[in-house]
Amino acid sequence: MASNQELRTIELEKEIAVDKGKGDLVEKLVFILFPVCVSAIGWLLTQVNDLSDKVTVLENKVAIVVNAENKAIPTQGTTIELEQLRASAMQARADMKMELNTLITDVKIGAMQERADIKARLQVLEDRYKR
Repeated sequence: MASNQELRTIELEKEIAVDKGKGDLVEKLVFILFPVCVSAIGWLLTQVNDLSDKVTVLENKVAIVVNAENKAIPTQGTTIELEQLRASAMQARADMKMELNTLITDVKIGAMQERADIKARLQVLEDRYKR
């Protein structure tokens, strides 16, 4: 018959095995889901950029106005005003692209920091179970 100390040791070993299994599961889930999330964010930002381009094209097409006889009405602005408008639109688009790149970079940096934090936490937990 096993002594009281041996029974406690066996129970502790079982608890450690269960906790280690849970830790392994969490680690696997993190390493599986993290790349999927980063990929999804990248895809989403690409789709937003594509939609922005399509909206710009549609806005340019809407600029043509017709009268009651279905004849195009000439624009009221001068060539200089149109050129200024075009330049400001190009600048706004460049600013949006720069902002998106900054956001993507921030997401990547944050993700790398989170991954490092998770690895550090897992290491601490592994060290605790080894003792």
